[in-house]
Amino acid sequence: MKGLGKLLNVLATLLLLVIGGGLLAASFGLLDISGLLFGREFLTGVIGGAMLFLGLVVIFVAVQNARPEQAISIRNPEGEVRITFSAIEELLRKASRQIDGVKELRPKVAVGKRGLEFLNRVSVGAGISIPQVTVRIQEMVKSQVKGVLGIEEVGAIRIYVNRIVTEEGDKEEGSKGKNIQFS
Repeated sequence: MKGLGKLLNVLATLLLLVIGGGLLAASFGLLDISGLLFGREFLTGVIGGAMLFLGLVVIFVAVQNARPEQAISIRNPEGEVRITFSAIEELLRKASRQIDGVKELRPKVAVGKRGLEFLNRVSVGAGISIPQVTVRIQEMVKSQVKGVLGIEEVGAIRIYVNRIVTEEGDKEEGSKGKNIQFS
């Protein structure tokens, strides 16, 4: 069924492009279907342009979704194991729920010079020690990646606190603009 669905998607997209292009061409007088237009060239052009645009959007979305998901490969005596970046990110999101003060963690995994690197956007509760929480997050990332996944090459683990959530649930945004680094 998956192959049939792809075929139908391709055919529908081609139909959108052909009909949309034809209507657009007819509205500019490049294709003679004057008996069908009834003096509505502008409306025909708008509909044709919209259909052409929708066809291109469908192609763009299909190409974006066709990209293979990034993963790392681990070899063991039994064969190869592939772990996707999204699986690692989900593991870290779930593990962060065990850290007091962390309201939300949005990790991103990348491959760096020294192994896997992590950029973690985090929302923390008001009144907690941000330095202590961020150290616990970094330790959690390292222990999950090494202990659960068996990956020894852990590069930089960066933390970006982008929200401080008050007890009432309001969100206090940090300063917009410059990042100030403290030693």
